[in-house]
Amino acid sequence: MNSYDPRNPGVDFFKPSFQLLEIKTATAITGQSYRWEYDLQLVDIDDADLQATPAYEDRGSQVKGFNVLEFDNTVTNAGGYDPDNIPDDFDVKPVSGYVLGHPVNAKADGTVKIVFLFSAVNPIDGVCS
Repeated sequence: MNSYDPRNPGVDFFKPSFQLLEIKTATAITGQSYRWEYDLQLVDIDDADLQATPAYEDRGSQVKGFNVLEFDNTVTNAGGYDPDNIPDDFDVKPVSGYVLGHPVNAKADGTVKIVFLFSAVNPIDGVCS
């Protein structure tokens, strides 16, 4: 049972649970270094063959999410790395793909609402010159 049902937000909130989420977009948070606000799609596994390329089913509308590993990122710290030590033409990137997230009530956009928190290491990517 998922702890968040978009049709009945908060109804079964007291059952700790995680939800499989697909990251749809990542938007840089203004005024923050190496932090993004994520648009996430809740998905169900149902009868997906996990030994093949799984076909997940969308579930409800998209939700907002935040990566807890980005909370401590600053201009001088990005996931434990000093960004000045990252080679030129490389940079810290937002997370992509699928994550497990947990619903919480938190302030986002000036209002307390249900958002999903997840924990994933940000990739460092770029092109060698």
